[in-house]
Amino acid sequence: MSADNRLMKIRDGIQEGLLIGLDVADGIADAFPGPAKGIFGGIKVVVDLVDQFSRNKEDWKALKTKLQDMTDTVAKALVGYNPDTVPKSLVENIQTMNKVLDGIQIEVEKAQQRKGWERAVLLKRDKKVTQDLVGRLNDAITRLNFQEHIGHSLSLGQIKSSVRQLNSEQEFTWLKKALSTPTQITLGDSCLEGTREILLSRIFTWVNDPTVTNILWLSASPGAGKTAVVSTVVRKTGASRNFFQHTDSASQNLLWFWRTVAGSLLNQYADLRPYLSDAVKEIQEQQQSVEDLDLLSQFKKLIKFPLEAYYRQISQFDGSKPQIISLIVDALDEADKQDTRQWNELLETLAEWRQLPGIFRLIITSRPNDDIRSHLGSKCVEETLATGSSVSEESQADINKYLRYQFLSIRKKIQQKIPSWTDKNIIPQLVNNAAGLFMWAKAALDYIEVGGNPLKRLQDIQYSTSIGHIQPLDDLYMRILQGIYRNLDKAEQDLLQKVLWTIIIAKQPMDQLSIEELINAPICSLWWVEQALRPVLAEQNNDHLLQSCHKSFTDFMLEQERSGEFAVKEELHELYLANICLQFMNTKLKFNILGLSMGYFNRDIVDLTEQVSVSIPWSLQHACKYWSEYYPASNPTAKSKNLTQNLEIFLEKHFFHWLEVLSIISAGYYATSLLKTANKWLGNLSSNMIQLLTDGAKITDLFNQAIQESCSGLYFSILTFSPQTSLLANHYHKLYNLSLQVTRGIQYWPTECQVFLGHQGWVSSVAFSPDSTKIHSASADKTVQIWDTSTGQTLGQPLHHQSWVISSAFSPDGTKIASASGNKIQMWDISTGEALGQPFEGHQDIVLSVAFTYDRARIISGSQDKTVRVWHAFTSQSLGSFKSHQDDVNSIAISPDGTKIVSGSDDRTLRIWDAFTSQSLGSLEGHQATVNSIAISPDGTKIVSGSGDATVLIWDVSTGNLELSLEGHQLPVESVAFSPDGSKIISGSSDRTIQVWEVTTDHNLGQSFMGHQGPIFAVTLSPDGTKIASGSADRTV
Repeated sequence: MSADNRLMKIRDGIQEGLLIGLDVADGIADAFPGPAKGIFGGIKVVVDLVDQFSRNKEDWKALKTKLQDMTDTVAKALVGYNPDTVPKSLVENIQTMNKVLDGIQIEVEKAQQRKGWERAVLLKRDKKVTQDLVGRLNDAITRLNFQEHIGHSLSLGQIKSSVRQLNSEQEFTWLKKALSTPTQITLGDSCLEGTREILLSRIFTWVNDPTVTNILWLSASPGAGKTAVVSTVVRKTGASRNFFQHTDSASQNLLWFWRTVAGSLLNQYADLRPYLSDAVKEIQEQQQSVEDLDLLSQFKKLIKFPLEAYYRQISQFDGSKPQIISLIVDALDEADKQDTRQWNELLETLAEWRQLPGIFRLIITSRPNDDIRSHLGSKCVEETLATGSSVSEESQADINKYLRYQFLSIRKKIQQKIPSWTDKNIIPQLVNNAAGLFMWAKAALDYIEVGGNPLKRLQDIQYSTSIGHIQPLDDLYMRILQGIYRNLDKAEQDLLQKVLWTIIIAKQPMDQLSIEELINAPICSLWWVEQALRPVLAEQNNDHLLQSCHKSFTDFMLEQERSGEFAVKEELHELYLANICLQFMNTKLKFNILGLSMGYFNRDIVDLTEQVSVSIPWSLQHACKYWSEYYPASNPTAKSKNLTQNLEIFLEKHFFHWLEVLSIISAGYYATSLLKTANKWLGNLSSNMIQLLTDGAKITDLFNQAIQESCSGLYFSILTFSPQTSLLANHYHKLYNLSLQVTRGIQYWPTECQVFLGHQGWVSSVAFSPDSTKIHSASADKTVQIWDTSTGQTLGQPLHHQSWVISSAFSPDGTKIASASGNKIQMWDISTGEALGQPFEGHQDIVLSVAFTYDRARIISGSQDKTVRVWHAFTSQSLGSFKSHQDDVNSIAISPDGTKIVSGSDDRTLRIWDAFTSQSLGSLEGHQATVNSIAISPDGTKIVSGSGDATVLIWDVSTGNLELSLEGHQLPVESVAFSPDGSKIISGSSDRTIQVWEVTTDHNLGQSFMGHQGPIFAVTLSPDGTKIASGSADRTV
């Protein structure tokens, strides 16, 4: 029977309810050889594997049933088309299913290869694995069903309907949790009707024209009215708004930015949800989490790829006008710029928005900023709100309208009490004084209307003669503060100052009650202070959270030369806030603060929000989240004695109560950072407290999951399972009567500090930068990754190669990386991630090792072609090759003075070479298997080598004599390195351990470092001698 006839019979069978099995699927594969052959073949392989392995295991049978569902789904999707008209989107989805099948096949093969005892031990894991595999298949089937449904739809309206059906509340909730939900903030006032008409018309025309560049930058001086313009655009277009805000430390965090944008798009545009869901799932399938991604990866994986996938889908529908999707990034200049690398990466990703299809519109607002201009100036439409001497007639007319409108309501109130009140002739003068600043106009009106003599206040601001784009605000702020403080006695002035300074410095806005509680003022005693400060304050959202009226006022108050006697004494008040936060916690924190029955998971607590509002007020939440962030920049002095005393009380009495509150309010991730900040501030003041803070940071790192999941269970988890040497656990153990104790457990804190996840293949090489702040790693996934040693975040994009990167090295000045892939070497600029020049070519086989000379002038390499080569680092010219080895050259090292090169080979020998003449200076023999790794001591007197014979040998450079043989590894030693002072050696092995040895003896200096799940191919020590980095076949650093 022909393939066409078989296809017709299958179609008839489907109409009669036929379930498609693998036998029938063969006929479909013949008709659709491209997309179908691979998927059905893959299903058949996995089904056969499951049949061989599953026997009576119900979990594996469930997987087989789901594979049957997949066969049926794919078959029915294909037969709806002719073989030559299968849509590209369907082919892509089937290819995605194939990837899922590949992963499932690997898992099944792993399970099948286990020994009998392993199967028994891992029985529970099998249940979880099969549930996960069934879940993956479910996702793939759901996606295919959805795409197939919309593939036959006729309009975008039907797509939207399908999207809504697909997005269950459960998936939406999961997505919101995986991403970062943006802080909800009430929109400010829109532009007054009749103002900013020309500007708004240009913006709305631009928003709705996908044919012009898709980035618009609105820049203006502080107070010019950017926020009102943004509020108007959001209300008119429904755009998604994300912002940076000087009063909200979370919003300033650059590493959260694109996650937050993705969360914002998720909330605002339902059509995007399936694509964002796919993006997050793909990240998780790569054994990564969204939190681990650097800014560039976040933008690509959470923004660029999902938006492009959405656009490809809707582009299949001719004649339908796609929805414009707009994103606003407000107050970009208020982002935290302390990390210049992150700041530049953010600007680079914003500039990359230009590459997205035109329906995706990006509006950025900021003050004028050179960094923003250099990254975006040539890629965007720029709109400017001129102020000062450059103010436009349009802006002057708009402020005139605004003042006249606002004075209408003021006039009605005041003329009843002051019949002589008039303002009509004064408005032109006020317009000139405003110099294009709407903020000036608003603050002036508030100053006139609130408190004092309105006639006198009107005259004060009328005769402000300042000019320039900032000075009008400074002059106005000064007059307002003088008016507020006038007629207050000393006690009232002190209280008002304390409140105002607290609002200015607060890490997050607080309401009046929270400020009262924190500064220990009588309840409801600050109402008059809030009223008096109203001209310079603003309320956020409907929560009555008090904050500076504008960033310009905050800047004014923090600069002594501008605000004079009213200036915030920043360091003094930071010390005050840090102290009152600790005092408040020491007073309010207690065990089981919600009064729960023990054993609750946080997710199971009924009415959690209501209970928190009663038992953990905003003031206590604020103190728990920010106490050490208020620590001044300078180290402790006599003035901070109370602070250190309160810190000691906190650590010894309330540390676990604090963790309990952080758990309840989902802020457990603050803990480690707060403790490390406090530790850094203490300096050498108190060794006892430093030890407690260090121990606390280890607790919050190790038990992070327990802290996040259970506010009551964290006591049991931490106190029971902490190492026996934990100072805090031992101290608190005496305070709580635990019924269960662990009689055998870990004695010391785990030596593993951080795990860097991101590579998709074996990690074959690792190296520290000269300043110890970065690590780079080379991998079988064809990339070199650069990592921040303190955060574990990747820095920039991976450096991509054409094949496995086996070796890589930092230049001595830390500005460049040399990497070996295939038979070539490539040089890279770390700051830009760009390849420098052409690859170094000359080796006839794979390059296995690469290193810089200490003067940066030369690069040395060893290869499977049995040679060592010397290269000019700047021209990539080969300066010569050394030929004496009889097999692969696995490793090379250079003496500190640059005169000698040492090489280790599969021929079981080490050779020493004159670096300038290529002459062999001797051969070192003693290993019984391949020499896998070598290193030279910092003083150049010793060589260490690691071998396939599982030994580490130490040699004297001058004599070539073997000095020591170090035995302790059970499998081949893959990598060796000296400590910076030359007193120790570290070795990494296929036995998954790292050993530390003393150079002068054959003693192993303690326990093996364990943690990797595969052979360790690379080890290195940081130049400051405090850290060991390792790379493994388990794909981690």
